Amino acid sequence: MIVLVYSEALEEKTSMGWHRSCRNIQYYRNGIFRIYNERKKLFSSLVFSYNSKYDNDIVFFSNLIPYTYTELMKELNVFDKDEKKYEYNFI
Repeated sequence: MIVLVYSEALEEKTSMGWHRSCRNIQYYRNGIFRIYNERKKLFSSLVFSYNSKYDNDIVFFSNLIPYTYTELMKELNVFDKDEKKYEYNFI
């Protein structure tokens, strides 16, 4: 599970959006817990290294590619325009 990175400077210069990058990725149990429904729920940590290529860059990190509200609305509009294509016939 390589961490996803979005660099505003890289997007501006190369049009590269979200991409997998980072090094020395470690997932581990960190010893922190919470009692939930009378059971101990253990938490984990994620640690990684990232070297920025540009000065004064704004960088975002994610485990999954973000799915924006705008993308959702575009897909719903496609469904709305061609309802018959997406109808299910339940018997």
